[in-house]
Amino acid sequence: MDNLIYRLRIKRGPFVAQYPSFHIYEAEQFYYPTKEAAEEKIRGFGWEPDIYCFIIEACPYDRDVADNAYRRWLYDDEGDFISETLCSEFEDPQAREQDEYFPGRRPDQCRFKPGDCVEVVFNNTVTLGIVMECPPTPEDVADKGSRCSRYGKPFGGKAEFEEDAYTILRGKIDLHKYSQYDEAHEFSYMTNVMPASLPIPPEMKQQLMHLLINVRDEIEHAKFDEHRFGPQITGLEKDLIVRSKMSTSEPVIYYLTPENGALTVSVDKNPRRIRGSMDFVTAEEFAKVKEWIKLNYDALMSNWNEPDSVTLCENVKKV
Repeated sequence: MDNLIYRLRIKRGPFVAQYPSFHIYEAEQFYYPTKEAAEEKIRGFGWEPDIYCFIIEACPYDRDVADNAYRRWLYDDEGDFISETLCSEFEDPQAREQDEYFPGRRPDQCRFKPGDCVEVVFNNTVTLGIVMECPPTPEDVADKGSRCSRYGKPFGGKAEFEEDAYTILRGKIDLHKYSQYDEAHEFSYMTNVMPASLPIPPEMKQQLMHLLINVRDEIEHAKFDEHRFGPQITGLEKDLIVRSKMSTSEPVIYYLTPENGALTVSVDKNPRRIRGSMDFVTAEEFAKVKEWIKLNYDALMSNWNEPDSVTLCENVKKV
């Protein structure tokens, strides 16, 4: 693209910070006719203890720029290159579609890999997380385009460039939630992910690794060992999920509640609540859940011991 100007943004942070999160702020902005001139400015800074990172953005003339860029390059506090964008973030004002679409990112273009602990920057808040997945590869993008074409669906779209993102997990496991993935994941744009700048406390790293393992297991189980039944089948007020011994250490059902919550209830002759909040479930409703488990005990135990979704579905009784 012709007629570009290069904006250098400098972010600074506190002299003393600690995980899981801390704040940074945008301190200075400079404009240059070339990327090389902006990089020369970075090299002239030397090391300053409160610099968090440098960002160079290629911005076109005569367009509404705001926070978008034609290309963006990210550098750490010492001016070392970290990552860059691969496509434009601007729309064609006539077609209302992206100037360019994300072409996919090769593994050698990713500084981080699954299992790496990283810092994620969002609205000038830096939070510790762990990489779950890297951005789609060129092969992934081509496969998506092929599938869209096969089913007559449009490929691309307004936010296509945002696929250039890591899948990041943050926080720790909350046993009162049904899906850890739903609560813990976010898609972090390539130039919002930084290497860890502070020593990571061992317990935090262990929590993140535990979360990553748990989410991977959760997603794998959801593909083959998760049978969901709605009120029209069970007679209960909410959906519930049944799994087998392939993914649970004991026979249980998950009675789903709002805000990604779930009551985990044992499958036995006298069902009991193992975990989960009762904030959204009345005593009468919970009694009906236990009644449903007792009514379907044989089918549930048969499925738990020898998973067969067809047999389970055929034998479920309505309470």
